[in-house]
Amino acid sequence: MSGLTPSREDYLKAVDLLAGDGEAASVTALAARMRVTKASASLAVSDLERLGLVTRRGDRRFSLTDEGKRQARKVEDRYDVLFRFFTDILQLDRSVAGQEACRWEHALNEESMQAMRRLVGESAAYPEGK
Repeated sequence: MSGLTPSREDYLKAVDLLAGDGEAASVTALAARMRVTKASASLAVSDLERLGLVTRRGDRRFSLTDEGKRQARKVEDRYDVLFRFFTDILQLDRSVAGQEACRWEHALNEESMQAMRRLVGESAAYPEGK
C-alpha cells in the first residue's frame, strides 16, 4: 500500500477495530490497543489523516474515511488469508499462526498473496492495482 509503513498499517487496523461501524476512536484507546504512548498514537493518527485515511472530529476523536476503511480491510484480508495458510495448510498453533500472519501481512507482494488465496480457497478480493 502506497504511503503506508507496516506500523501505519497496524494502526489502521487498530483504528478500524476501535472505531467500529460509524463510531469514533480516541488517541487514549488507540495508544492502549497498540501499547504505545499517547504521543506515538497521536503522531500515527496525524500521519493517517495526512494520507486521507482518518478524519478527526471536533471532540478530538477520529474515524476512518471510506478510503481508510478500504485500506484497513485490505490489510485485514491479507492477515486472514495468511492466518488460514498457517493454521489450515501448515497446521501451526493458532497463537503462532497469528504472530506469523501479523509479520507476513506487510511483507508479501500481491502475486504471493494471490497464490496463497488460491491455496486456502479464497477469492482474489483485492487484485493488483486496486
